[in-house]
Amino acid sequence: MSKKLKIKSLIIVSVALILGTIIFLQISLYSILQKESQRTISSIFDSIAQDSAQQISSLNNEIAELSTMLSVNKIVQENLYAYTPSEIIQNFVSIDNLLFDYMNNNKNIAFLGIIKNGQLFRSCEKAPLYNNVREITQQVQSDKKIQTIFLSSFIYNEQTYFSCVTPIFPVETKYFSKESNKNFVICIYEIGSISYLTSSIIDNERIQLVITDSNNKILLSDNVLQHNQEFILDKHANKLMAKTVSLEKPAWNVNVYMPSSTRSIFSNMTVLFTFFMIIYTLAMLILLVKLLDNVIIKRIRLLDEQVNQIPEHAVDYRVEYSYVDELSNVVTTINQVLGHLQDFNEDKLNTLNNLYHAQLMQKETRIFYLYNQVSPHFLYNSLTHIQGLAIEANAPKILTMISSLSTVFRYLSNNQTHSNIKQDIDCAIEYFNIINTQRVNKITLINDVDPELYSVKCLKMVYQPILENTLKHAFSIDNSGTVTISSVPHKTKAIIEISDNGRGIPDEKLEMIQNQLIYEDGLDNVQNGEHIGLLNVHLRLKLYYNKSCGITVTSKENIGTTIRIIFEKEIPDSKQI
Repeated sequence: MSKKLKIKSLIIVSVALILGTIIFLQISLYSILQKESQRTISSIFDSIAQDSAQQISSLNNEIAELSTMLSVNKIVQENLYAYTPSEIIQNFVSIDNLLFDYMNNNKNIAFLGIIKNGQLFRSCEKAPLYNNVREITQQVQSDKKIQTIFLSSFIYNEQTYFSCVTPIFPVETKYFSKESNKNFVICIYEIGSISYLTSSIIDNERIQLVITDSNNKILLSDNVLQHNQEFILDKHANKLMAKTVSLEKPAWNVNVYMPSSTRSIFSNMTVLFTFFMIIYTLAMLILLVKLLDNVIIKRIRLLDEQVNQIPEHAVDYRVEYSYVDELSNVVTTINQVLGHLQDFNEDKLNTLNNLYHAQLMQKETRIFYLYNQVSPHFLYNSLTHIQGLAIEANAPKILTMISSLSTVFRYLSNNQTHSNIKQDIDCAIEYFNIINTQRVNKITLINDVDPELYSVKCLKMVYQPILENTLKHAFSIDNSGTVTISSVPHKTKAIIEISDNGRGIPDEKLEMIQNQLIYEDGLDNVQNGEHIGLLNVHLRLKLYYNKSCGITVTSKENIGTTIRIIFEKEIPDSKQI
């Protein structure tokens, strides 16, 4: 049965206090925003002025750099100082294409030309500015300074243009005798629209830009009729925001100004924002009061207490809730989940126990299986060969082989699963000597292992399969060679390298072997295969120590192969002998 909860007077008083506090804070925020508006708009305006000046300066730098690069271009130099008149005529297309390419590198350029001996040599233009080019040429004839010259602007078809004149001097000593002080690059350009900083506070259309020279003469403004006149702000300048930024080269002044009324945009936004927040807060608080009248606060608190007790009780705990409403469905679902969780935990515990025992058995089975992978053919083949040696009546060889066989059998026949590096390498060397005796061309074996590693504990039969693999694959029966066993210093790991100068492994086959060593996690591919010895040792080391242990193989065809065996110097605590 439903139980209705009444709002206490304390809740209503609290809501009223919250409402009053929020409205007070919003009024205070409005006052602060009003005071900060002037500083904010001034800061933004200063940034706009600095950015505008930077854009103009960057454009001038680009024009100067482009003109300088053109002046030292090989095609320009050869046409001015090296070619004969007939050769120059043949190269008109090349120099015209060059001017066109340089002009396209900057879309603000309206005219780009080369003056040779005081006369226009070649040009590329977007507007017929030849009269202006002639005046510019005459103006710079008397200037002997070796520098880029930025000239005053001029008006053509109600458009303001600027000019940059760069002297051309020979860059190679063989042209010095032909040097002329009447060769120039003339670049006429316009300052396109300035990209003002995007701001929702300032209306960019209200911003005015005027460029003046060092004498305060107008070079560029929105009104072309003001060109070359003295720049004076409006008589109502006290109602303007103005900022002047001076450029070093050329010596121009960038003047940016706008009406102060622009600030009202920010003020209006502040008023609207604050008014909206007050209305929104009032509406939300009224809605909150209504919700408090209808929402069952006591029921939610009760449910919260019940849910918080779940971790403190056993899995058979159930939430108790006496009300019949929407929350009762939530309680029913929670109790159902708790019931399923109880069943799941019981099943999971049983499964984990079974899995644990299965994994232990599987791991022990893997290790046992890998220990028994040594080929039994070794015994039979060796005995057969001993008989052959006896027939030859070569007693020293027989004694040597029997001695090596005895060492190997004695090492293999003991019941221990562990040894140390010296004993395991010695057994591998004896095995190597037995097989080596069967070859017509013997293989030289060099043992260069650091004696400090001899006492390090290790699994049995780690190095013998590697040496066997080397003898089997590295050398043909008719070839001799050298196998070297060496060690690599390491703090925590015992690293032994077995290198040979045999035939090497082809790249495709080497990649297959390396992939097997990286991705092989089971025994499926160990039972059969050409490199069973490598995979056998690799998996034994990984299973017994950890994933960082095992074997790596590197090889180059017709150069040799290096196999690195890596395992921990310390046997894991859970596997001590």
